[in-house]
Amino acid sequence: VSLDPNRFEARFKLAYALVNLQRNQESEEHLLEAMRLKPQSFEVHSLLGVVRSHLKKNLPAIESFRKAVELQPNDSRIQSLLALQYLEGSYYEEAIQSLSKAIKRNPADPTLRFLLIQAHHKNQDSVKALEQAKLAAKQFPELARAHYELGFQLASFGRFEESKPEFERALRLDPAYPEAHYSLGDLLLKQGHNGLALEHFQKALAGNPALIEAHVGLGKALLALQRHADVVREMEKAIALEPSEPQLRYNLAQAYRGLGQTEKTQLELKTFNRLNQERMKQKDREVPRKFPR
Repeated sequence: VSLDPNRFEARFKLAYALVNLQRNQESEEHLLEAMRLKPQSFEVHSLLGVVRSHLKKNLPAIESFRKAVELQPNDSRIQSLLALQYLEGSYYEEAIQSLSKAIKRNPADPTLRFLLIQAHHKNQDSVKALEQAKLAAKQFPELARAHYELGFQLASFGRFEESKPEFERALRLDPAYPEAHYSLGDLLLKQGHNGLALEHFQKALAGNPALIEAHVGLGKALLALQRHADVVREMEKAIALEPSEPQLRYNLAQAYRGLGQTEKTQLELKTFNRLNQERMKQKDREVPRKFPR
């Protein structure tokens, strides 16, 4: 590069350009040099956190974002990025503590509140997650996500009659909201409204074709409607997107059973059992972890 490598501005600009080219490893090297030249640069620590998160370096990314927060404690965007890294590493207590402080500094930022709901939920504290969701819906009634989050938490307690209006409010505010369509469809399916559920799963996938939960729900609704050939077609498309999702295989097995194809049924059930065991092992690894001091 023609820029002077001993000038901070040159190093930082080069690192920034490399990030845009997705050359994150090289960018990290230049940012470390820039940090040597200017150790208290908020911009360097912030970008270094982003680069390290792209490189899946969880603890180093946390270190960088923590330094950035220390330098500019009122920057809610960096607080959010730090919280996301805590959540990524299953350090839920740290995420909760960090977000609680951030909300006191930036009470009008809804993203911080939504992340705090997620942190409590992942920390297996459903009561506090619901409390925060209620606060979000009260503080941000104009935001679809606030009502979706409240509906989701209510549904986790089995309070479906209360959660349904929240999903409906979310969809009035944002008619294309994929997760709200999925959640409302899932609720309707539980209540036996299979045709209506199917419509919401289809709308969820129209908004986000990669929403695997909606593919699973779509398969369940089609099974309930005894449209077995449609299940086979839809599940095969979904499996191409996410081959490791066990419920897709289970839906496919049930469809083959409905079509009288015993050999294919047994094959898909065998695959379902294998994938389900792998999923259980993965969930065991996602339990809350103590942050290394």
